Amino acid sequence: MVVIQRSMRDPSSRTWIRRWSNATFIDGLSNSRSAEDKEKIVDELFKRYEMEVASALRIMGWML
Repeated sequence: MVVIQRSMRDPSSRTWIRRWSNATFIDGLSNSRSAEDKEKIVDELFKRYEMEVASALRIMGWML
């Protein structure tokens, strides 16, 4: 639990997760979409994911 809390506070951890999986999510989108559209969609995905994780940690009593 402490590892999760510490990693969410550390911007480099979030960057590493994004860097590691970004291409996978982009490649999963239809080639009929432009590269710019794919980037926007994946940006929104990570933004929502980070908000959900932060919310869950607050509910469990962990402060970010």
